[in-house]
Amino acid sequence: MNLFQGAVGSMIDPQFKITRTGRTIIATALMILGEYPFVSHKVREVLFDGYEDALLSAAHSGIVTVLSGIFKGEGGSIVPIPIPQMPKFGYFQGYNNSRDEEYWIETGKKDINQIGRVQKWAGITELPDSWWMTPEARSIRGSDTGSFTQMHLDESSTSDMFFSFMCRSFTKTFYKKETIQSIPTMGKGPCHQTVDCSKSINFCHACCDGSFYNGTYLLPPGMFPLVCYPGRLQPTPFAVVYSPPHFLFSPDEVRNTVVGMSPDPEKHEPMIYYHETYSGTTLKVTNRLQVNMPVIKSHDVPSSENMPNVMIPLFWQEATPIYHQFIFNQVWFGFVLVPRLMTVLQFVALGLGLLLLTILVFLQLRKNQKTTIRPSGSFLETTTHWLSSTSSSSTNESGGLRRM
Repeated sequence: MNLFQGAVGSMIDPQFKITRTGRTIIATALMILGEYPFVSHKVREVLFDGYEDALLSAAHSGIVTVLSGIFKGEGGSIVPIPIPQMPKFGYFQGYNNSRDEEYWIETGKKDINQIGRVQKWAGITELPDSWWMTPEARSIRGSDTGSFTQMHLDESSTSDMFFSFMCRSFTKTFYKKETIQSIPTMGKGPCHQTVDCSKSINFCHACCDGSFYNGTYLLPPGMFPLVCYPGRLQPTPFAVVYSPPHFLFSPDEVRNTVVGMSPDPEKHEPMIYYHETYSGTTLKVTNRLQVNMPVIKSHDVPSSENMPNVMIPLFWQEATPIYHQFIFNQVWFGFVLVPRLMTVLQFVALGLGLLLLTILVFLQLRKNQKTTIRPSGSFLETTTHWLSSTSSSSTNESGGLRRM
């Protein structure tokens, strides 16, 4: 797939308001330049390095620049559809995780739960109106790609993240619990409603005239349009639609149009972040994304008039960062071992306290018993007194006999 499909999609996009004559001119240009719906290139060229494209080269040629300056003025273009600002065509051309805009983030000095929160991206606090229609969708909130989150997480807590690659903020909700390296964690990710661009009742419903509604086209559930150049404050360079792998959140009408779709939530859940619940430390991230190209039937372009209206998956990627073992060790020691030791010590202290209390009560009872019960004399004293009395009586009797 190349810029051909993007050009065809832009031709019928209502926001560009291209007339029938304009569409004919674009179709003729595509034929002259030798643009076709399908091309063959190496994966590395398609994804990262980029490849030479006739339409891209022509749009950035000197003659087009001169004519644009004459007829449209400085900064204008005679090309009525958006052309990517890139020397070569590639989906991630020039993007290597450092081609991003500048961030202003919260340090967490005033509130530790706000650490990492994006205050400004590319000098703006809200995404452009042309990207999203509602304030909620345009808002920049949370940390960068979920790098940080608040402390004391539970199943009811939510956290926001700003994903510049998709030019959108998401709200993470509870997914499932999982133990990682003997550390209890809680998995959170965007729920499927986040990538539901329309209600299911609007999917190919007659009232929407084939999903054309309010001047635009509604995407089926489970799809997310690319509105910007990934990670840049620039308009989208080509018609691309994101989705979870294998159209996980989409209805059967979408999956059945493509052979080989077999969605599995365990394998294709798009974005899951696993956090240690007390500190909020991120210990595991699974980021999955499928890139799709809409193929649109157009009677204005001869090479496209026999194409079906279908969403073709181009590729899907899965990214998982690898953490060093010392990170797990530090988190386990600080938030698993130490709390357990504190709990054990609490019970030990409680047991010792109860034992000491028992001993004190026992000694007090013994003391009270000795004070209350006092015998008149011991058995030895009584016996000695009796013997003395008996001896004295016997002596008196013996003396009387001798005097007789």
